[in-house]
This record gives sequence, C-alpha cells and structure tokens, in this order.
Amino acid sequence: MVYLFVCAKASCYEHNQSKNILAFRSQLPRTNDFYGFNPPDESKKSDPIPSPIPLCTVCGCRGSQQCSRCKKVNYCGVIHQRIDWKNGHKTSCGSEERPPSGNSPILFPQFEIVTEPEEIDAEPKLSAAEVERKQMEEYERLVSEGKTGELSELPESELDNYSGQIEDKHFDKFKKRIEADPDQILRYDRKGDPLWLSPVVPESIPACDQCGGPRKFEFQIMPQLLNSLKNENIDWGTLAIYTCEQSCDPADRGYVREFVYKQDVVNTEPQAPPPEIGHE
Repeated sequence: MVYLFVCAKASCYEHNQSKNILAFRSQLPRTNDFYGFNPPDESKKSDPIPSPIPLCTVCGCRGSQQCSRCKKVNYCGVIHQRIDWKNGHKTSCGSEERPPSGNSPILFPQFEIVTEPEEIDAEPKLSAAEVERKQMEEYERLVSEGKTGELSELPESELDNYSGQIEDKHFDKFKKRIEADPDQILRYDRKGDPLWLSPVVPESIPACDQCGGPRKFEFQIMPQLLNSLKNENIDWGTLAIYTCEQSCDPADRGYVREFVYKQDVVNTEPQAPPPEIGHE
C-alpha cells in the first residue's frame, strides 16, 4: 500500500517542486497474521469488519484518546479533538444520538477507483529508410526557410518559440494518449515509464531510504483528479511516484518514504531532491 499526502495550502505549491507532497509505502508478506493467503472473492457480499482498535473519528488513524464527556468517540490527539468539537461534536456530545458518520470536512472526499487495462491503437512503425526520408524532408524544409544556421545565431524570440514547440509536442503526446479515456485519474505501470506532459523530467531518482537500492516508477496521479477533489488551492500537472524496486521490508519502521516527482505544465526548472528525513 502506498499512501500519498498533499498539503491543501496554495502557498506551499511551487512549480516542479514536491516538497509539500509525501508518499509512504507500507506492506506485509503474503503470509501474515492479518489477511488470508489468497485474496477474497469480491463477487460475494461481506459484512463490514469492525476495527480491533479504536480509530480517530477525524482521520481514521489509531485513536487512543477518548472524549472524556460522552465516551463515544476517539481521537488520535488533541488537535483533531478540537477540530471535531468545532465541527459538530459540541452539539451532539452527551446526547443519546449516535455521532454522525461520514467523511470529515478536513479530509478529501472518498471515491472508489475503478482500474482497467489501457487500450492503445497500434500505430504502424516506420522502417529505417522511411525515418531517414522524413528526416531529410524536414532538413530540406529548414534549408528552404533559412533555419539551418548555428543555434547561437538565432534571436531570443526564435529560441523561446522553439522551446514552446518542444513543450507543445510533449503536451500533444500526453493529450493523444489519454483521449480514449479523458477522465482517468491514475496510471499504474510498475517499472514502466510515466506519461510526461512537459520536457522537464527528473535527472535522477534518489535511492531507497530503507535499503539503499534503486527506485523504479510505479504509478502516477493525473491532473483529472483535481476535478474530483474540488480544491482550488491544489495544483499539479502529474505526480510520478517511484518506489523501491525490491519492495524492501519496512521492518519495525512500519512505513518507508518513497519519492514523488511533481511535473507542471509550465516549464521552469528541474525539481530539487526532497530533504532527507532522519531515522528515529
């Protein structure tokens, strides 16, 4: 399981920077004390499984603290207890009514993500001779337009135009790839390649914090998700998540931080590596 956390403050967002976006991986071996060795039959209806431990009514994490008055709700700490008090528990505390269930107003809305294989129309591959012919045609076109001089001789306006054309090509490729399913919010392709929308890509991917091994691309969050979150403070072009290639055991740490690369539509500067988090 990979958990992705983002800040909801607009002031925390910078172009091609992911300092305010964190990904944490947590996993169990196939044989464990909590889940069966084989996956459940999803075609059969099952009753809700009660949590063996009390959970925070605000965030759903372990809630070791309890409302001292009604003893009906739990919290992970004082901060979420205060939030819940202001958001309605003040009026219901002590009454016979059960606390209202549902998503907390400080959390994003919950949705079910339906996944299916991507269908790509096969395009005919050009032979080496056809590629060479197209390249020659392009060169002859540049010669006829007088654009075969040195790059340093081009005016700044031409360089800006050329840079824009490069970005347009990336963005056009991005749009063409998703046009068959324009509402997609996630693309999963472990050890594959992300679908970029601009030429600003990571120069290198940091090694795993836990084992020191290489990280590989696993999945990306698409900009279409922003339409469902309905939060104007949040913005990204795409979020590419890289995880440990060996899926190393988090051991007693429980969670391992993974790498997130945030790519925006606007081309500015390559993303700086995230600050390191010390081990406890």
